[in-house]
Amino acid sequence: MKSRLMSHVWLTLLFTLVYVILNENLNWLTVGLGIASGAVAVGLTNRILEIDYEEMFHISMRLVLTYFWIILRDAYVVGIDVIVRIFKGNVKPNYIRYRSRLNDEFLVVLLANAITMPPGAIAVDREGGEMTILTVGYEDEVFRKSTHDKIECLLAKFDSDAT
Repeated sequence: MKSRLMSHVWLTLLFTLVYVILNENLNWLTVGLGIASGAVAVGLTNRILEIDYEEMFHISMRLVLTYFWIILRDAYVVGIDVIVRIFKGNVKPNYIRYRSRLNDEFLVVLLANAITMPPGAIAVDREGGEMTILTVGYEDEVFRKSTHDKIECLLAKFDSDAT
């Protein structure tokens, strides 16, 4: 019971953080409303849908923090690289077929979202674990060794059916 309560507290704090970021305002009222809306969201999801939010969506604080760190870091690193490529005139569109080894639909969506966050890559099509990605100036080999494999390895730890 205690670990379940802690998972609800962590989720509520995560939702509060998102609420504060979306409101672009850090004051007591915004934080209070974030806590209240986060707690209500977790409580109603568990009660009405009769599911455990954390179990259903594989959310753990380690996953969330590591995922956000990789995306934030690479948004800047890849963004600077894309700017340099543009100024050098080394920008060629390239379509890459990427097959994820993840089987969990939620984790595949997280991976596809992570691919679209940094500049220079756009997930054009996704069917199951297969994605077509439009990149700016990146070849298949470079693309696979970049963030996407790192994020996929992170997400695979939470996918019980990953191959």
